[in-house]
Order: sequence, then C-alpha cells, then structure tokens
Amino acid sequence: MSLQLLPNLDTLTWHSSVAGIESISYFIHEPLKELIFETRMIVTEDHQSECIESALACLVNRCPGLRRLYAHDFPPKILANLGSRLEFLSFAVRRPGFFSALSSFQNLTRLDLESSFSTEILSSIIFDEEDVTVWPTLPKLRSLSVKCFTLRAAAAMLGGLETNELSRFQFSQPHNAIRGAWTAESVHLLCAALARFSKSLTWLQIFCFGGGPGNVGSAAIEPLLELHHLTEVSLRWPRGTIILDDARASRLLRSFSKARVMHLSVHGHSVRTMHLLATLCPEVKEVDFGDVDASSCEQDLLSIGEVDARHTQLKHLTAYFAHLDSKAINPLINFIADIFPNLESISIHPDIVDTALNDRGAACDL
Repeated sequence: MSLQLLPNLDTLTWHSSVAGIESISYFIHEPLKELIFETRMIVTEDHQSECIESALACLVNRCPGLRRLYAHDFPPKILANLGSRLEFLSFAVRRPGFFSALSSFQNLTRLDLESSFSTEILSSIIFDEEDVTVWPTLPKLRSLSVKCFTLRAAAAMLGGLETNELSRFQFSQPHNAIRGAWTAESVHLLCAALARFSKSLTWLQIFCFGGGPGNVGSAAIEPLLELHHLTEVSLRWPRGTIILDDARASRLLRSFSKARVMHLSVHGHSVRTMHLLATLCPEVKEVDFGDVDASSCEQDLLSIGEVDARHTQLKHLTAYFAHLDSKAINPLINFIADIFPNLESISIHPDIVDTALNDRGAACDL
C-alpha cells in the first residue's frame, strides 16, 4: 500500500517540478474536495507528459468528492474524467484541445478561463472562434469568466451554452495580447450573445483594452439595454471608444436602474446626465461615470430641475469633466452635493478651461 499522508485533508495546494510530481499521490485521499494545482511546468518531452498523467490519475478513483479545481495546466484525459463531479474550475488554457474536455462537465456551476503566457511569442495566448471545434454546453453554469478569448470566441461560447441560469459574466483580455483586436462588429456580437441571458444576468464586466478601432459607436452595445436585472455592471474601454449623447445615456441608465455598482467608460454625455443618474438610479452606491462633457456646464445646471435627494444612495463617485470652465467648478460641486447628500468619497478629474483668461487674450491649453 502506498504511503498516505494527512488522510483527512480536504484542500490541497501543490507546487512542484515535473520530477517531484509523483509524490502528490501521498496526499490525495477520499475527503479531498479542493485541489489548487499551481505548478507551472514546461513539458518538452512525451515521457514528462506521461509522468504527470500517471501521477494525477489517482484523482479519478480516490476523490469522489472533489468539487473544485484550480490549475495552470492539467492532462486533458484526467480533466475529462473529473468532469462529472467538478462544480468549480479555474484553468489557465494553453491548448485548444482543453475545450473538448469540457464537454463532460455537466455539473459545473462556475468556470474561470485564465490566459497563459507563451515564451515563444512573448504574449498571452488568446483563442479565436475558429480555434475551437466543440463548444461546451455546461447546462448548470451560473458564473463564467473568460480571459483567453477574442470577443468573437467569447460570443461563440455563450451561444453554445445550454444553461438558463447564467448570472455572472466577465470578459477581459491581457494588455500584452498580440491577437484579438476588437471591432464594432465583434463588440456587438458579444453584447447580443449576452442579451440572451437578460432574465438571469445580474453581474457583468467587460474589459477591452487591446487593439481597437477607436470609436465603435453606441449601436455596438445596444443589446445590453435588455439587461434589466444587473446589480453590478462595469464596461471598460479605452477613452473615446463609446460615445453616448444624453438621450442614449438616459436609455442606458434606465436599463441599469437596479445597479448598485456602475463603472461606465463612456463619453459625450453632458452634466445633465448627473441629474438623470440621481433620478433613474437612486439606489446606486458606486459610480464611475466616464468622461462628462462639461463645456456647457453653467447652462446645463440652470436647466436642470429638482431631485428628491432623500432617495439617492450614492456613496462613491468618479468622473472626468472635460472642458469645464473654471467659473463652473463651485456650482458643479454644490450641485453634486445637493443631489447626492450621502457621498462619502468623490474623485473628480476636471479638464479646466479658464474663460476669464481667454477673454483677456491669454493662451489656454485645452
């Protein structure tokens, strides 16, 4: 009988080289529920791959209660055999064959797909739609995070899911990825795929910081207006990507009226949208409101009606006010304080225009 160490262990975190992988079997027993396999091994020969697979094969028979697996790499065959029991999987994907192994995961409720760094291309590995031949159905999935896909691939994966319970979704790409430049079309594809989960989705993050076309137009994110149950939403793009006038900003805020946390990297809307935020989203507690066009701030403030501030709950506000006249700073701050009396922190980044200096003919750097 092989050596058994810590037979009542329910969580195991393992670091080793290929040479030391065999001793993992000493710690794998029936009570094990969670394995954190953080070893980053560069496998260069077939016998090394066989060694790893042999050492981890005991997981299949010894650990019927294994529910959570975190891994940077893992033999696809072993992974497929664990599929029926795992409920949570966090995996750094290096090869497209991994996705075929996911077809056996019928009880998975949470899936986090991380990116891997390639020393050959000196970049994170990003998969596109054509790299994957079989998309998993994952009928019980509730939470999905993808950091190794292009927008098109993420949309394709969402399209293949058979779950009706997806409540959390995160998409982001590494800054160092050389693949996966996004377009207005690919942004729209992802947003349209998400709209299918309008009844269940409550938490959404989309971070796009790779290569892009500049302004993609507000129509690209139009399908997100169907997501009326979001309690937390973060849409992060490079500055200038999504332009929303006040009318479109109003539609967005109406759709996200249940949000408690809202981070929107959009620009083009005026100071009047601060009033809309207080009126349409009184229960929001944390907001990053992107770039606000403050070029007509004084006139906007005069045209804004009163807000019943007793119902606003905003505690943390971040906003960048572009083309803000120096004379309008105090009225703007007073206005914000009036409509959001519960503010605990405020981060304002003003782009100041001093009209008094301009009137005297002085140079003003915009």
